[in-house]
Amino acid sequence: MRELTADMVKEFARSKGADLVGIASIDRFEGAPPQMDPKQIFPRARSVIVIAVRIPRGCYRGIHEGTFWASYMVYGYK
Repeated sequence: MRELTADMVKEFARSKGADLVGIASIDRFEGAPPQMDPKQIFPRARSVIVIAVRIPRGCYRGIHEGTFWASYMVYGYK
């Protein structure tokens, strides 16, 4: 079986539409409140995958204008 590498994970995420992908050590969460600690869900985790997707400016314009607050919730649907 082929080993899963960081580059493979990043390439896959980008192919699915991620704009930024990063992988960090689980140690970054040391001392975090339990509800924010990934080890509460995955006790054997060693790394955390972080994915960012750009939100088009028009999707949140209504929030700033006070006209339509819910548009940000549907930005990811294609």
